[in-house]
Amino acid sequence: MKHFNLVFILLLLITVACQKENDTPVSQKFIETAYMDSTVNPGDDFYSFVNGKWVKNATIPDTESEVGAFLELYNRTRDNLRVVLDEAANGTFPAGSIEQKVGDYYASGMDSLTIEKRGYEPVKPYLDQINALKDAPGIMAFEAMGEKDGLDYFMGVHVGADEKNSTVNILNFLQAGLGLPDREYYFMTDPNTTGVQNAYKKFMRRVFELTGDDSVAAIKKAEAAYGLEKQMATSHRTNVELRNPQINYNKKAVAELDKKMPNIGWSVFIKALGVNADSVNIAQPAYYEKLNALLKSVPVDTWKAYLRFHTIYQLSPTLPHDFVNARFDYIGRALNGQQKMRPRWERIYRYADNDLGEALGQLYVKKYFTDEAKKRMLELVNNLDKAFEARISKLDWMSDATKQTAHAKLHTFLKKIGYPDTWRDYSKVNIDSTKFFENVIACYRDNVARELAKVGKPVDRTEWGMSPPTINAYYNPTFNEIVFPA
Repeated sequence: MKHFNLVFILLLLITVACQKENDTPVSQKFIETAYMDSTVNPGDDFYSFVNGKWVKNATIPDTESEVGAFLELYNRTRDNLRVVLDEAANGTFPAGSIEQKVGDYYASGMDSLTIEKRGYEPVKPYLDQINALKDAPGIMAFEAMGEKDGLDYFMGVHVGADEKNSTVNILNFLQAGLGLPDREYYFMTDPNTTGVQNAYKKFMRRVFELTGDDSVAAIKKAEAAYGLEKQMATSHRTNVELRNPQINYNKKAVAELDKKMPNIGWSVFIKALGVNADSVNIAQPAYYEKLNALLKSVPVDTWKAYLRFHTIYQLSPTLPHDFVNARFDYIGRALNGQQKMRPRWERIYRYADNDLGEALGQLYVKKYFTDEAKKRMLELVNNLDKAFEARISKLDWMSDATKQTAHAKLHTFLKKIGYPDTWRDYSKVNIDSTKFFENVIACYRDNVARELAKVGKPVDRTEWGMSPPTINAYYNPTFNEIVFPA
C-alpha cells in the first residue's frame, strides 16, 4: 500500500511538473474520463466505473506481465537510458571514469558472441569447489565465500538499521534458500501453482543437463535439490507472519547461537564474512533451527546438487543463450506470464542499473534531470507537506495532543528527491569491456563488501535504497523518509 500511495503522488507530481513546463495556457484536466464506464453504478463497483473501458481495451505486450501508467513511465525512462548507455559504450573516456565503467559494462553485456564463445567456462571454478565439498563445515565455508561474491544460497544475510536502535547497523539473518517465490508454492496443489512447480523442476533439470549431466542424472539431481528446498520451506514463516515486526526481531548472542545450532558454526561463518559481531538478529529462528538439522541429516551429494543449481540460477544472465532461455522459461513465462523475452539491450540496461546504479544515475540525471528540475520537485513536495499540515490542523476527530505528535512526525520527514547529494564511490570496481561475467561478479563483490562494512557502524541516513533511474518511490519507516528517484 505504501508503494501505491507514493507512486500515485509521484504521478501527480510529474503531471503538475509537465503542465508547468507548457508555456501555452490550456484548460487543465486533472481527471481522465475517457476510460470510465458510465454503464456501471459507482455505488456497486467503483473500480469498474472509473477504469472499465481501459480494462476492456488494454493489451499486455508480449514482453510484459502487466500494463498501465507505470509501464509508460518505465518505457520513457528506459529509452532515455538507452541513449545514455550507447553514448557511454561508443565514446572514449578516461580509464576509471564512470563513463568508462558504465560504457564497458554495457558493451560487455551486449557482446553476445564472446559470451557464447566462452560457454559456461567462467562459472566452472564455483562448480569445482562445490564438487570438492565433503561435509557441513565445507558447505558453510562455500556459503560464506559465495555470500562475499554476491551469491545468495541459504543464509539470508542482510545488513540494516537495528529496528530497536535505528542509529546503528546490525547483521540480520532472514529465512532463505528457496527458488520458488515463497513457502506456499511448495505445498499448494491448484493447477496454476503446480504449473509453476513443474516449470521450476524443468529449469533445474535443464541446468544440470547444460552443465554436463545426462537426462537420468539431471532428473535425479533436480529431484534431490527440489526436495531439499521443500524441507527448508516447511520452516518458513508465511507472508502474513513476515508482516509482524515483533516476531521477526530476535537479537541473539553469537556464542549462544553456536551452542544451539552447532552445525551452522555461526562464529566461524560470521568471521569468514569479515564481520566482527557479538550479536545478530535471527529474524526467523525456526528456519535456522531447521537448517542446522538439515546440514547434518541431508547427504552431501544433495547439498552439492542444490548449490550447483543455485549458482547457475543466479549467474545464468551472464552465460550463453541456452542458460538465459532456460531461466526465462521459468521466471518469465511460467511465473510472470511473459510471452516473449525483452530485447538484449533492455535486459543489459536493467543489469547495469542494478550493478552500477548510481554511476548510471549520474549520467542519467546529467542529461535528463537538471538541478532546476530537482528544486522544482522539492518545492512541489514541500507544498504537499504544507497541505498535510493544514489538513491535520482542521481534523475534528483528532485531539490537540495527537495533532502535535502528527505535526512533529510530518516535520521530521526526510525528503530525498531525484538523486543523492553525495554519489557512491565505484573506484574499487574494475570493468572490462570483454568480460561480462567478471564485471557482474566485481559489482557484486563491491556491493557486498560495502554492506558488510556497515555492521556495528552508525546508520547513514543519506543513503538511497533505489537508483535515480528507478521507476518507483518508497517510504522507509525506520528512517521516516520519503524517496522519489529522478
